[in-house]
Amino acid sequence: MLDVFARIATCIFIFSSIYITIFWGPHTDIGISYVWGVLFIALVCTLTRIPLLFTDTFSKTKIIVSNIVYFVFVNVLVIAVGYYLQWFDPSQRKMIAGIEITIFVVYLMVMVVSYLLDLQTADKMNKKLQNRKEE
Repeated sequence: MLDVFARIATCIFIFSSIYITIFWGPHTDIGISYVWGVLFIALVCTLTRIPLLFTDTFSKTKIIVSNIVYFVFVNVLVIAVGYYLQWFDPSQRKMIAGIEITIFVVYLMVMVVSYLLDLQTADKMNKKLQNRKEE
């Protein structure tokens, strides 16, 4: 779970930095509420991800639906926290589009990185099993 939290928080910090630079400028002062907001979002997203980690008994359709529901939840969470902490101006459509793109990119990057790391772990386990069979 700590790995998932770290992936989410890292991606949020990286891609929100790009968002902040574009929409608020490179010399923007960011308060500690930004850091706590990111850590809160990463924690909630990690905790709500737990049921999706055990989806091996679900059909492909259920997995897809679960991921869509999870993405919508993440989207609502980020918009709510971002609105509360004034990360965007709701009257500016470009900012709303920017934050939505940022949410999508963070979500996509976390999923891709998680998939690749899981694939790497599975390959290592398969190699160990193969080595044991050969002995």
